[in-house]
Amino acid sequence: MLGRQESLREMPLSHLVLTYQQNHHPLLLSELYTRYFDRVYNYCFSLSKNQDLALDLTQDVFLKITEHLDELRNPDLFPAWLFRIAHNRFINHVKSTSRTNQIPAFATESFDDPEAHETAMEREVMFQKVLTVLDEIPETDRELLIDKYFHKVSIHHLETKYGLSESAIKMRLSRARQRIAKKCG
Repeated sequence: MLGRQESLREMPLSHLVLTYQQNHHPLLLSELYTRYFDRVYNYCFSLSKNQDLALDLTQDVFLKITEHLDELRNPDLFPAWLFRIAHNRFINHVKSTSRTNQIPAFATESFDDPEAHETAMEREVMFQKVLTVLDEIPETDRELLIDKYFHKVSIHHLETKYGLSESAIKMRLSRARQRIAKKCG
């Protein structure tokens, strides 16, 4: 199965990640790279506004996942984990650049404003809380939230997958979001 590119393209993301964690086959990593390279690059470019830096950061991100993918406990959270790594690589770059007093112009906008920096830190803390709370809520709620918000599955497809009506899906999503909000305080 690992030798067939078509079957890799069709493999669900969580299965792809889990299979890679089990046997570290390079074709699996290649498929993750193919699926996410453009998205990670675009994200890094949106942060840095610099093509060369975005490319360097993207390559760093994929090197990092090869070293740490075994540490990801929930394969469904791969996209959030991947973009968290990209965000952290950018922040580390800005910090290391600022230590040498060469802060790039694109980085000064958000860090000159203390309120913007504080807001970004608050979002970071909230994001970490949500990731922690996802592990604490019932598995069916977690799967539904991950499908809807991480994998961007439509309500129509969720109806089919879970065998529920549109209103039932929306109600479960609402209740799951409320549980997370309550636990995040």
